[in-house]
Amino acid sequence: MVLQRIILIGACLVCSPAFAASSEEVARLTNPSQYSKQNIIVRDVVVIGGGASGTYGAIALKDQGISVMVVEKQDRMGGQVATYFEPVTGTPVDYGVQSYWNRSVTVQFFERFGIPPVVPRSGGGSSQYRDFSNGRSLPEFAPNSSLAGYSQQLNRWPSLHYGYNIPDPTPEDMLITYGEFITKYGLESEVWAMQPFLGGIANPSNVLDTVMLNMFIWFGRAFTDVALGDHVTTEKPYHYNSELYEKAQAELEEEDSVLLNATVIAGDRNCRFGPGICLAVKTPSKIKLVLAKKLLITIPPVPWNMIPFGLDCDELSLYSKFNYSGYYAGLLTNSGLEAGVTLWNAGADTPYNLPILPSTYFFSPTNVPGIIMYWYGSPTMISEQEVQAAVTAEIRRLTGSATQTPQFLAFSDHSPFKLVVEAEYIAGGFYDDLLGLQGRKNTFYSGSAFVSHNSVVLWNYTANLVPDIIASLN
Repeated sequence: MVLQRIILIGACLVCSPAFAASSEEVARLTNPSQYSKQNIIVRDVVVIGGGASGTYGAIALKDQGISVMVVEKQDRMGGQVATYFEPVTGTPVDYGVQSYWNRSVTVQFFERFGIPPVVPRSGGGSSQYRDFSNGRSLPEFAPNSSLAGYSQQLNRWPSLHYGYNIPDPTPEDMLITYGEFITKYGLESEVWAMQPFLGGIANPSNVLDTVMLNMFIWFGRAFTDVALGDHVTTEKPYHYNSELYEKAQAELEEEDSVLLNATVIAGDRNCRFGPGICLAVKTPSKIKLVLAKKLLITIPPVPWNMIPFGLDCDELSLYSKFNYSGYYAGLLTNSGLEAGVTLWNAGADTPYNLPILPSTYFFSPTNVPGIIMYWYGSPTMISEQEVQAAVTAEIRRLTGSATQTPQFLAFSDHSPFKLVVEAEYIAGGFYDDLLGLQGRKNTFYSGSAFVSHNSVVLWNYTANLVPDIIASLN
């Protein structure tokens, strides 16, 4: 491991990524003398990403009197929360995040914006299981809904309920595959009780090859509780899940504390021109310079996202180990599918009837008749056009009509999704090294790669991180 580390560092020192700005360009872009006064922004903390972690962090810091600036690449805050408004009635349809683990941090954050969380109503309707690759029906397939065996195993490691708090040495059961774990503990009857919650686990494409630690994190206590009914949502049509982020965004905009459609193009995290952080941010109108004491990064830490922040060799080595999935959510109409029926993708001839990826996980009715929600997983990142072409082909197989053409209403790209590393890196202390980056070079981290893809787990983690950020300002 030591030799491998030296080799990686040596390579990093010799070869900078082709898409990284030169040191001269970084020095120019982070120098205040290159900007007019109105294009220089000074804050205590700059937050990268306006999803669950970034929004919570920005509001929590603001509530403590800390000045912030959120940099978000999309035209809105909210990340994987997505809402479509039916144009005739204005009825909201949530097609990203659906509900939230019922914890105090959940209730408090929603009530902070005057939104009362409610227990979801029973969905009604019925479910059918079809093989989306060929349209075959599985009328005899009746999955078990019990999670008793898996929950018992999960609760052996309560430290994992809120992130990658891994025992040392790493237990063997965290390093074997999901398929091996199922066999070892006789959980065959529970596979499909878990499957509806495993959307986006698409790399490796066979979910049975997933390293078990990742399964414990992704389908952790938050999701097993949700599966048992311990969750809340917003009451349609009076409220919707994006409303929280819209209100947070509006509050930040009142203080000129958010940049939308914006990306960092160069950065210095030990900047001699400012209090610590100097970031050049490209916006639709101008390149702006953000000067801050501390930086909170909540975006996926893949190399192409992180290079602009001026990585050292240790950081680049860590981020280069991540694999990830493509994950997409959308709405469509004119499906030709039976009304009121959720279709689940189940393999007709696969182990445990698991679906073959890349493919759609389900087609489900929404709160607006005729509008169908779908989620699609791929072992690689693909385009919106590729997803929609694949979905159209599936619908034609399911309806038996070669001419059925759905109308796509909304699309949300959640990629890169579920960042993972191989078992050998986990055993070698990868997550100790990753979490060891907290506070280093004036930088703090939250987000799914550091915790989980569950919004409430992210809020809880970020809530516990905020005091450390504030303490570091003094």
